[in-house]
Amino acid sequence: MSSSISCDAATARPPVTRRRARLLAVALWLAPGAAIACPKCYGSSSPGVLESYYLSTLMLTLLPFAVVGTIVVLGFRFKRRFSVGPAEPVEPATRLPTRS
Repeated sequence: MSSSISCDAATARPPVTRRRARLLAVALWLAPGAAIACPKCYGSSSPGVLESYYLSTLMLTLLPFAVVGTIVVLGFRFKRRFSVGPAEPVEPATRLPTRS
């Protein structure tokens, strides 16, 4: 028995219907309205809210620099702690013959 349809069940997708496309379009259209209605973002009217947003943004912006700086400082400390002092110059035992 041979089947004329060769479709793998793992890769098969249901067809996109017009109803699903409309629902997706309406959901995407209404999504910004839900963000604006967020009481934590726009509905709060206390005077320190804007300052809180600025400080949290500043903290999140400077955090990667602090992490990288900490890694660099720890690297220098590690290098200084476990480094061997400078080697003393060694005189050669024999001199190479020179052409005259």
